[in-house]
Amino acid sequence: MLPLMMMFLPANAAFPADPVPAPTAEMKPIAFLAGHWQGTGWAQTREGKTTFTIDEKVEPKLDGSVFLVEGIGKDKDGKVHHHALAFFHYDKAAKHYKVKAFRKDSGYVDAKGEMKDGAFVWGFDPPQGGQVRFTLKLNDKGQWVETGEFSRDGKQWFPSMEMTLDKVKK
Repeated sequence: MLPLMMMFLPANAAFPADPVPAPTAEMKPIAFLAGHWQGTGWAQTREGKTTFTIDEKVEPKLDGSVFLVEGIGKDKDGKVHHHALAFFHYDKAAKHYKVKAFRKDSGYVDAKGEMKDGAFVWGFDPPQGGQVRFTLKLNDKGQWVETGEFSRDGKQWFPSMEMTLDKVKK
């Protein structure tokens, strides 16, 4: 019954939060992410360093103003150890990218992002302290290279993850 009632509400009453902006020039720098990517990587866990295969799908939505990113990582036995969804968009009022990332079985984070030296860098402050950041860029071969890092003080950073992916479908 609720969806029928929403048809009669003014557009701004149904979704009172900030509207999603039309595609902007700010989204163009991360357009390289669009497509289907596959590759390999490693992550530092409590049990030590693990390797994985990864499948990432990045789909521009709402005329390219929002990117939907889904990543599924599997261990050497084919077991899913990482499944995440994220939304990337540019907030003109805040003058930075916003990332809302969800990870299976571990909640979500709201993060800020920026373009820095040709790379998309986003990060957040986990509740247990410190800082986490991810840097995504294309290398000379056109591969998506992503690194994850952790810092307790924001000055000294430690690698926590790295992956290299090839585009398999646009």
